[in-house]
Amino acid sequence: MKLFNPGDRIRFLNQVGEGTIIRQDKDICTIEDTNGFEYQVNVSDIVLVTNDVFEERRLINSTLYQNLKDQKSMSKDFSR
Repeated sequence: MKLFNPGDRIRFLNQVGEGTIIRQDKDICTIEDTNGFEYQVNVSDIVLVTNDVFEERRLINSTLYQNLKDQKSMSKDFSR
């Protein structure tokens, strides 16, 4: 039996998506997906994802968001 800890980041093996472990009861984990929905899944249907991957995605997303914000700001300056 795999052991997961609350807060561990996981990916689903048989479907697209990621989530966070809320709790584990024997072979069943309760997870919260990236949309905030809770699911119960068998531990054999998920894999642990290192925090480095999630941190990298967060950084990329925040950088992309900032770049879009800067582009919108610059386009407003040119339209005046």
